[in-house]
Amino acid sequence: MSIISETLKFEMPPKEKVLLLAKQIKDRSDYLTEMADYCRSASDAEKAICLASVNHIAKDDPTFVKNHLDFIIGQLGSTSAQVKLDAGEIIASSAKTYPDQTAKAIPALMEMAKDQGSIVRWGAASGLTAIARNNNDAKTRRELIRFFKAEAKKEKLNTVRNLYLDALTALGKGKPQNTSNPETS
Repeated sequence: MSIISETLKFEMPPKEKVLLLAKQIKDRSDYLTEMADYCRSASDAEKAICLASVNHIAKDDPTFVKNHLDFIIGQLGSTSAQVKLDAGEIIASSAKTYPDQTAKAIPALMEMAKDQGSIVRWGAASGLTAIARNNNDAKTRRELIRFFKAEAKKEKLNTVRNLYLDALTALGKGKPQNTSNPETS
């Protein structure tokens, strides 16, 4: 039995499992490969705990996921909102260190931005805006700026819309026209 599956079977609150698993993975980086393999047949709940653990590490050390970005990007297509959120946040944490590799996530993140779930849209916006701020490819930036302007106009949730607006401001493109939404303001 693997350390990943053993940890996930412990009787403890999910948040404690996340922290324990993060410590174990950080202490032995080969556990990250084991976790990626385990997730291929894991339940959504188990994947969510695994990705939350990796997200916990990546926020402080984005280099930790260097060899597993393709796996993380693959999780953006999950059916689990929590898995998508954590994958989007890992992409956001890694975008400064790996701007070209994280740019591969753009199509999946744009698809996530259409989701009905607000946490999924927040994860998408978080990943996309971090990529835009850190990727120097002019074509990629232009594509993302157009996307941000369109999303900022139609996004109903202020926290998500503000991620796009803040990125537009940071990129020197200002706010798009008609972004106020009286229903959520």
